[in-house]
Amino acid sequence: MNRPRHVFIGGLPRSGTTLIARILAQHPDVSAFSDTGVGQDEGQFLQSVYPTAISLGGPGRFAFDPAAHLTETSRLLSEENKSKLRREWNKYWNLEKTVLVEKTPMNILISRFLNQIFADCYFIFMTRHPIAVSIATQKWSRTSIFSLMNHWLVAHEILAADIEFLPGCAVIPYERLVNDPEPILRGLEKALALGKLAYKFHLDSGVNDKYFKIWADVFHRRANRTLPGLGNLKDIQRADIPQSGKAMPYLTSVARPGAQGGGQRPMLLTDPLSESQDAIALFGERIERLGYSLEDLTLCPDVIAK
Repeated sequence: MNRPRHVFIGGLPRSGTTLIARILAQHPDVSAFSDTGVGQDEGQFLQSVYPTAISLGGPGRFAFDPAAHLTETSRLLSEENKSKLRREWNKYWNLEKTVLVEKTPMNILISRFLNQIFADCYFIFMTRHPIAVSIATQKWSRTSIFSLMNHWLVAHEILAADIEFLPGCAVIPYERLVNDPEPILRGLEKALALGKLAYKFHLDSGVNDKYFKIWADVFHRRANRTLPGLGNLKDIQRADIPQSGKAMPYLTSVARPGAQGGGQRPMLLTDPLSESQDAIALFGERIERLGYSLEDLTLCPDVIAK
């Protein structure tokens, strides 16, 4: 592999993508987007070639849309679009720098697409426990925890398949980064052929604790795998649960008249205990294959580098 020139950072929102981008941006040989005027300086908002995550449903939803997964077969990969995307992003990089970094959460689903446009790519994917990501994302998505865990699983199973097509990448669990950043940062410097630097950052090793407490107190307070919440919905059959592609319509939030002024507020169609039981019963084993667990919250995958 040649020295990477373009580095793309991806991962679901609240997985640490902003943190790792800001750390790398401190290096004198790195140029990353800054002061662009768009949310979190994300490249998705600085281009007109592919759809943004917001246009595909936003946080907690976008991975369900097949249009979010772009590969080398995408019809968007015309020569005109390739040139356009390079031009649009080159305006925000310092092209005199050795390494050019772009961060967008949806890069978790479009790495194979980007790899066809930019030469000498390297990808950094941040992962984080699905409980933490799901609970943290709910304030934006207004969907159930069950649906959010389904979304996490869909996105990460796509990522697991896609990395086989990439020339070089690192998959970094957020939990590993905050507990022991030194070997991870040294590994990235080696992969990107960057000199060693003493980075400045603040890390919280208990970053997931408050979300695990919410899970224990609200969602999983009477844990029992023999009580799948699906049994409460007589007209929903187990075969109707999609493995990917669509959200769970009967478990997403719906609007109803609010208490004041006739407004709207979200209402979940299942109780929290049912959501946790459904998630464990239907997604638990697949999540464990990706290194996390909905029952043993101490489990965490290792860093993957290729």
